Amino acid sequence: MAAADAQAVLADPNAFEALVASLLQADNTARKHAEAVFEEVKKHADGCVSHLMRCLRQSPNEEHRAFSAIMLRKVLTRDEPTMYAASSPQVQASVKQELLAALAAEPNASVRKKVGDTVSELASDLLAKEQWPEVLPSLVERIQSGQPQAMEASLAILATLASYSTDSLRPHLAQLHPILGACLGHASLEVQVASLMCVAGFIQQLEEPKERDAFQPMVSPMLATLGRCLTSNDEQAAQEVLEQLIEVAEQHPKFLKKQLTEVIAAMLQIANAPQLDDPTRTLAVEFMVTLCEARDRAPGMMRKLPDFVPTLFGALMGFLLDVEDEPLWHQADSDAHEEEGCGELFDSGQEFLDRVAISLGGKALVPAAGALLPAWLQDAGDWKKRHAALICLAQIAEGCAKVMLEQLQPLVAMCLTGLGDAHPRVRWSACQALGQMCTDLTPDIQENHGAQILPALMAGMDDFNNPRVQAHAAAAVVNFSEGAEADLMAPHLDTLITKLLTLLQRGKKLVQEGALTAIASVADSSADMFVKYYDAVMPLLSSILVNAQDKQHRLLRAKALECISLVGMAVGRDRFRGDAAHVMGFLQQLQGAELDPDDPTSSYMLQARGGGGRHAAWGPQEHARGVSREGRKDGSFYAASALAHQPDAPAGGLQ
Repeated sequence: MAAADAQAVLADPNAFEALVASLLQADNTARKHAEAVFEEVKKHADGCVSHLMRCLRQSPNEEHRAFSAIMLRKVLTRDEPTMYAASSPQVQASVKQELLAALAAEPNASVRKKVGDTVSELASDLLAKEQWPEVLPSLVERIQSGQPQAMEASLAILATLASYSTDSLRPHLAQLHPILGACLGHASLEVQVASLMCVAGFIQQLEEPKERDAFQPMVSPMLATLGRCLTSNDEQAAQEVLEQLIEVAEQHPKFLKKQLTEVIAAMLQIANAPQLDDPTRTLAVEFMVTLCEARDRAPGMMRKLPDFVPTLFGALMGFLLDVEDEPLWHQADSDAHEEEGCGELFDSGQEFLDRVAISLGGKALVPAAGALLPAWLQDAGDWKKRHAALICLAQIAEGCAKVMLEQLQPLVAMCLTGLGDAHPRVRWSACQALGQMCTDLTPDIQENHGAQILPALMAGMDDFNNPRVQAHAAAAVVNFSEGAEADLMAPHLDTLITKLLTLLQRGKKLVQEGALTAIASVADSSADMFVKYYDAVMPLLSSILVNAQDKQHRLLRAKALECISLVGMAVGRDRFRGDAAHVMGFLQQLQGAELDPDDPTSSYMLQARGGGGRHAAWGPQEHARGVSREGRKDGSFYAASALAHQPDAPAGGLQ
């Protein structure tokens, strides 16, 4: 049936266009039949290509022309084998001629772009084989025609060829330089942007420095094009331009060195422009951070640029002010709302500070931070600035660790001031800063300032009016204890365990989860000193393990299992023996039950076969904000593992 219909379609142009209409129908049955017919039509390369081309060139229906352009691209370049290769020489010649004609004559911008995409892909295939020599002269003729639509469409094709057929265009670079330079100054913004895309494509792909450097005079006009996009309120075009400039910065950072001052000034102006959309401002900073990260290929280029580091740092701190005091954050029902009130710029600012600290280092960044952060932390009228100052410390601690270790006392003092702040979000950020610093500046910060830090965090656990602060203070204790030896923890254990057990009994679920993780970590770090607290801790843990059965409390149950594991390993075989059989029986019940695939208890049990070792640190932000080092590294070993490492453990555990 489909084969017979295909013959009828191939014999009649009107029937072919009717087939195109059927292929676009919403009715599934009609479309399925049309697809079967079209598959038969495709077996006749010359007829299929000729009919698609005729529909593209002659149909009055824009939707049909667009479909024909899309299908031509598919059958000519993407099907294996391609229909272009299967076509006769006459049809091949006609295809190339008619596609260029359609590019010039198509009145609809969307269809014209689809035709351009087809030309781009076909030309990319054929230029390497020297089978379409007339395409470049044709494009150049249209670029020089003075007609903005033709110029824009042809430049878009040339941009694709610059990226994918660079070698074929290399002999023509000298001819193209003045043409592209003229287009960057054209009256049409669309032509300017299309030319910029083309120039950026060449810069990215050309490996010879001399060939790239020939485009140096176009950097200033490219910046002018970016500026015109912004003054014309065309931020979508501006973002496309910025994305291309970022690619240039990543591929060939030294290309921008001669105009670096001009380029960075433009990017800083965009980054600091509050009237612009957040994505536009973020891309401008991404460009600068990309150059910072290119230190291997352009060593010292950004650090040596006068005033760049403090100015960029100020812009990033401004990003951290994109935060609001949302009520959902205070409810602390779960981790799900921990980012409530944090805007896109805030998230980007955190990521950028981390990357800049790692790429530029503490010698460059800490002086800029030292000049700004104390004043922000003392700004009594703006909690957002105080919050931002402490978040900044958390973000730069890894990259600036060596220099920050030399200034521990004032840094710890800033965090302790934050823990006493009137605003709960500032207190939360102080926990964040201390927790991250305890990870990145360990063990110095614990050894030299533990007597100040741990009591301050324990005081934060008393903040029952702000459970999210309580939970984060407990989370920071995990980071602290991970870098602390048992003798350092010893003087604080009585108070610390008492407070954590209070959180476990009185706190919200989020606080209870944090308390369990903290107890597990403290048990791990204090080792046999934890025996003293075993009788107070284990009954509560066992109760949670047995009673936390509903879906809402699955994570709590999983954390209780983790905690029991580490407590058992800390106190040793003899002390744990009395509870081991009960715990193992419960684990066997869980193993026999059908747990939901997303039940965290499943992953905890799967890891129960692991070996012993120190409990892995958990950054205070268990969720990810685009900065990978903030996530928790789950290295606990769970109850079955604890038992597996006891020589006299009861038989029948997880094998």
